Amino acid sequence: MPLPPATSDITWPSDLTPLTHGDTDIQAAPHRHWAFLREEHPVLRVPAEGAELFYVARYHDVAEGLRNHRLFSSSTVDPALFPDIILMDPPDHSRVRLVVAKHLTPKKIGEMEDQLRQRSRRILDSAVGTEATDVVEDIAVPLTLRTIAQLLGVPDDDVPQLQQWSVDYQDYLGVVARNVSERDGAVAGAKAFLAFVRSNVESPLAASEDAVVHTLAEAARAGKLSDPEVMHLGALLFQAGHDTTTILIAALMREIVAAPDILQRLAEDPALIPGFVEEGVRFACAPQRVARVAVEDTEIAGFTIPKGAQMRFLIGSANRDPRRFPDGDRFIMDRDAKGHLGFGHGRHACLGLWLARLEARVLFEELTAFVSRVAFNQGSEVAHYRGGSRSITGLTRYEVSLTPRAERLHQV
Repeated sequence: MPLPPATSDITWPSDLTPLTHGDTDIQAAPHRHWAFLREEHPVLRVPAEGAELFYVARYHDVAEGLRNHRLFSSSTVDPALFPDIILMDPPDHSRVRLVVAKHLTPKKIGEMEDQLRQRSRRILDSAVGTEATDVVEDIAVPLTLRTIAQLLGVPDDDVPQLQQWSVDYQDYLGVVARNVSERDGAVAGAKAFLAFVRSNVESPLAASEDAVVHTLAEAARAGKLSDPEVMHLGALLFQAGHDTTTILIAALMREIVAAPDILQRLAEDPALIPGFVEEGVRFACAPQRVARVAVEDTEIAGFTIPKGAQMRFLIGSANRDPRRFPDGDRFIMDRDAKGHLGFGHGRHACLGLWLARLEARVLFEELTAFVSRVAFNQGSEVAHYRGGSRSITGLTRYEVSLTPRAERLHQV
């Protein structure tokens, strides 16, 4: 079987830029490229910083690649160099994940609902009726940052600094393990973040048994986690615990703007909101490209994948594959999105998926109760996530105006 074609081997449509891994314009809006790959080149070799990556675009192949950890390892670099759980395979992955899993069960996360509802109401009270509200910075970030800080046991005063450090951490991961070039300040910021996690774990203030930092401290004392594993796990939980849900909330708000009848339908029947959220995860998942490395020679879609090949499984493409989701490039709020890969698949499925679902559900329950109209703020800038590990796609600025209802609709 032949190797897959390379970007330079194929003829690109005149309206598509040939794909390179570091292109941040494609990162911001990748879906026309993904559609071309799905239909014409389901496996493609793509140039990257110091490497060649094998992009895989179709649902079946992506799902199988994520499921089969024996054939496709998560250790794209030696985890000893960067002991983040996303770079680990079993048994280390299972050992590290188990330490914090008890904090993220559906039952445990459900205990946060009342606090999330109150936080959502305060945020919306401040936003409704103002001339312009940035969905990202004024709604999603305050909700998700404060919630993950509460779960971890991080003081509120530290949250603004941690927001920047979490961006630095994502960029640092990109340099170490995702074939992208270094951004000035990212490595220093990431190391400061890791030192912060360590100091909080070692602090006597990390005493609340409900806080993740307490669990991390216990695991370190018991020898279940090494010091570097503690620091990286705490940093990842904070970073991943807010940015992906922030992107989801912004994407869902954009769909309400695009189809105003969605807001009315959700207001009339709040039971539709969980499905609306799940369709958002399918349609606009934050992580678009998931990295693996081939453990042995294999094949995908009739092409040879050599041992050691650096893979990128395109979950953003898989989630729109019409072979699995008919008319997949359309947002359909009452679609059955079961089987989407937006929260990952297999052993590396997202630890925080129940928290993300709860945050988004509660926020949109409150939004539909308080708000009669969501309108885009014409003339304002729409900004997209660029940089980092190149795996993330989503809005970083999206301004709207929220028109209040004359009377709150329903009590949840």
